[in-house]
Amino acid sequence: MTHEQTCLVISQLAAYHISIGNINRLTPLVKDYIVGKHGNNPTAFDIISRTNDIGKAVATGLHQFISSQFVVTDSQKLGLHNGTPEVRVKTMIKILDDNYGGLEQTLLSRYPLNYD
Repeated sequence: MTHEQTCLVISQLAAYHISIGNINRLTPLVKDYIVGKHGNNPTAFDIISRTNDIGKAVATGLHQFISSQFVVTDSQKLGLHNGTPEVRVKTMIKILDDNYGGLEQTLLSRYPLNYD
């Protein structure tokens, strides 16, 4: 993903009043999730909608969507539903890492982007 696309992820997460520290921890994993769903060059709409999915889960504890999109344990569902904002962030980081962790870098190493 480009620098501009990464900035879009960051700004969308900030819209959910997620702390900068947690945004820094979530951003690489959200990018992996987006790349997993849309490839290395997603549209702005793809980025916004996927980042909003994560932002809503972290901000509100809405776990039904997350449960339908990811492999999630029962304890992770409870962490999202009943946890404090910090617990929800930690749980979401674990879910994203388990499902998509490192995907963007793996794809870039095999298929580098060429903007020429």
